[in-house]
Amino acid sequence: MIGATSAMIAEAIAFPFDSLKTRMQLQGVGSGSAASNLSPFQQAFALYYGVGIALFRHIPYSGTRQMLYQTVSFSPTAMCVNQ
Repeated sequence: MIGATSAMIAEAIAFPFDSLKTRMQLQGVGSGSAASNLSPFQQAFALYYGVGIALFRHIPYSGTRQMLYQTVSFSPTAMCVNQ
């Protein structure tokens, strides 16, 4: 649960930067040009468009990843290899 929460917080912080990077790649311009092409209303909300689904995917994804890591790292074969 804590792993999924921390992944969601990290995603919420990094999401606008990733959105701006994608806009720059699609437009083939620098960051200033990509940001200035947005209207004032868009500047406040456009970089967070789609953040909800990005956050939602971390619930099953991060939880499964943590559970598999715990299972593999504490398996008997892993304990034999580490000794």
